[in-house]
Amino acid sequence: MTAAEASFYDALVLNPHTPYLGRVEDSPYLPMYRAAAALVPAGESVVELGCGTGRLGKMLIDAGHRYIGLDFAPKLIREARRYNGRAADFRVADLRTDPIPAADCYVATEVLEHLDDDL
Repeated sequence: MTAAEASFYDALVLNPHTPYLGRVEDSPYLPMYRAAAALVPAGESVVELGCGTGRLGKMLIDAGHRYIGLDFAPKLIREARRYNGRAADFRVADLRTDPIPAADCYVATEVLEHLDDDL
């Protein structure tokens, strides 16, 4: 993803009328988040690739997982930090080039289709 693409997603997702903001319980993506969270065994560490605004991260954190969220778009990371407070570790990262932290489990929802084919 290029810097221009990251800016596009920052603007799109942070639009006040988008479903990416607000409480996770109100998200139209809640069924997908629940399904993804249910696949993570209890107590395991999780790295979410393309964490966006941190809504799935909140579910994983609330379930007691050690969590790191990665996203290329800085404004999305700021929103994830705001939404989750100090309970999580959110980082700006380029999934193509930056090291991915070690974890027991990796989660990626709504992200792989945005990465280059040569990843």
